[in-house]
Amino acid sequence: MDQTIASPGMRRLSGASRVWLLNGFLAACGLGLYFGVIRHLTPPVSPYRIPWPVIATMYALAEVFVVHLQFRRNAFSFSLSEIPLVLGLFFMAPDALVLAQFAGAAVALALYRRQSPLKLTFNVLNFSLEAAIAAVVFNLMYGAFGATGRGGFICALVATSASILVGSVVVPVAVWLAEGQLPLSMVMRAFLIMFVTSITNTFLALIAVTILWRDPWTAWLLVVPVATLFLAYRAYTSERRKHERLEFLHESTRILDRSRDVESGLTALLAHVREMFRSELAEIALFPGTEHEGILRATVSADGRIEPLARVEPTALDRRWSAASGPALYRRPIADADVRGQLGARGIRDAMVAPLHGETRTVGVLLVANRMGDVSTFDEEDLRLFETLANHTSVSLENGRLEKSLAQLTELQAQRARLLDQAVQAAEDERTRLAADLHDGPIQRLSALTYSLERVRLRLRQGEIESGSEIVATLQQEMGNEIQALRRLMVELRPPILDERGLEAALFDYVLDFQERTGVECEVGAELPARLQPVHETILYRLAQEALTNAGKHARATRVAVTLGFDGPSVVLTVRDDGIGFDPDAVRAPSGGEHFGLAVMRERVEMAGGNWEIQSTPGGGTLVVASLPLDVTPPTPAGIQRVAV
Repeated sequence: MDQTIASPGMRRLSGASRVWLLNGFLAACGLGLYFGVIRHLTPPVSPYRIPWPVIATMYALAEVFVVHLQFRRNAFSFSLSEIPLVLGLFFMAPDALVLAQFAGAAVALALYRRQSPLKLTFNVLNFSLEAAIAAVVFNLMYGAFGATGRGGFICALVATSASILVGSVVVPVAVWLAEGQLPLSMVMRAFLIMFVTSITNTFLALIAVTILWRDPWTAWLLVVPVATLFLAYRAYTSERRKHERLEFLHESTRILDRSRDVESGLTALLAHVREMFRSELAEIALFPGTEHEGILRATVSADGRIEPLARVEPTALDRRWSAASGPALYRRPIADADVRGQLGARGIRDAMVAPLHGETRTVGVLLVANRMGDVSTFDEEDLRLFETLANHTSVSLENGRLEKSLAQLTELQAQRARLLDQAVQAAEDERTRLAADLHDGPIQRLSALTYSLERVRLRLRQGEIESGSEIVATLQQEMGNEIQALRRLMVELRPPILDERGLEAALFDYVLDFQERTGVECEVGAELPARLQPVHETILYRLAQEALTNAGKHARATRVAVTLGFDGPSVVLTVRDDGIGFDPDAVRAPSGGEHFGLAVMRERVEMAGGNWEIQSTPGGGTLVVASLPLDVTPPTPAGIQRVAV
């Protein structure tokens, strides 16, 4: 369990009032430091000065392109703000640096992110105080260590570390004052992430200082590394969020399965849902069989207050939602005036609603409302997860209502748990593969590029401009290659062509790329008169992808043939290679289960109602055949066109 800091005395004032008091303290410290110390500091010696509007603009951009880690109503944000900070320490007067930080952050937070006055004031004062602390520490140290070379780098690292320490204290204090409690584990995780990213940004900024000190016109070379670092931060938070959501679905299923009765299970689920979606309110309404019975409603609020299932009269919105076929997303501010008025009467600013479908009708609706914090409102990604949760809840309610036999219920629960475990395992395997590909490929090569950057720095320091330029040209080409590699990895995860042009075009594109990468001679024949359902296209594409990967990595094949077409009421995919083959019975585990890769291929097809077959003999190659039924009988093709890629 998380340890938390809580104070009963904190409840005498509202959270906003306590944070305003903190803002006053920060303002007093900042003004005292600025007028008492910073204005009297001597600017560092540098070949030229960067105008303060330039640094202010860099600060503003850093606060526009940020990455958020959410905690209830508050979000910890980390950005690339250390880059303008370090540049300002070397190339600006201390007082100008603080003013640039103040102006840049204020403009970005007020005009772009549109923060509330309370949060805007706190963030601007906090950022300005961090810049002031860094300026003072740097100015005091560079007199002893020098402002250039290793001495200057040490001064900058210590100065940015001091600013990180200030932020890591002030921000949790603000959260504690606003919420009245603070999980210590959350603080430690946030501090670790902020420290690692800030030090990484500082090293990149020191490279920028070295380049600018020698030749300002080569600064544009830093655009790609800075952009790559920002995208890496975004990718990390995106994967972290996906992992949290998988855990959320897993835990939601466990809550419903562990509950002894419907009411306690739904109440526990609502509390879990409210916490996951960072909302103030979670609610479920169950519709009776007739209109004269009223509805059953249960609610869990932000203060922990629980209203158990109770019969109430349905509202106009309840009737509207009961007739809806799909989920609804009401962003902040709600566009529909009628819905905004009815929800506003309950104090709801934004919401998501998903129906709970029974076998023949809608049996209820699930609602979460009032997203905590001002970083964002609910979005489409939230809605997809919420709809999945509603579907899981519908299944649980239907099972309880029908009172199925114990054997049937046990079988359904085991099947749901197995499918969920497989989904989690598949996601973990995909993340492991992605991590391995990144580690063995781009990360290793990018690490090598850092050594080349060091060679550039040494050449520039020695005055060997021409030699340094040659190395930079090589680095540009290698960086372009890494961008292409990352782009190829992104396309492999989810090729845009599959959504835009369909399975036929995506299959040709992937087979061509596979042939170029592996040197395996490929032949592909595909003719589909019309687009398939998206789920069928995805299943067949992943199956072909897995089969080709096995042919290239394990079978040591020299030739692969892929065909796709209709066979009566089904669409059929075949992948044949001339590799070393294998004994299908030999890959079965002692427990009787298949090899994981083969099991995933089979279950993807069978879960869609199709058939899957694999034929292989040692030394005789491998044939994979998958067929999926269609809702309607397709037109009979005149023949399958076979094209060598």
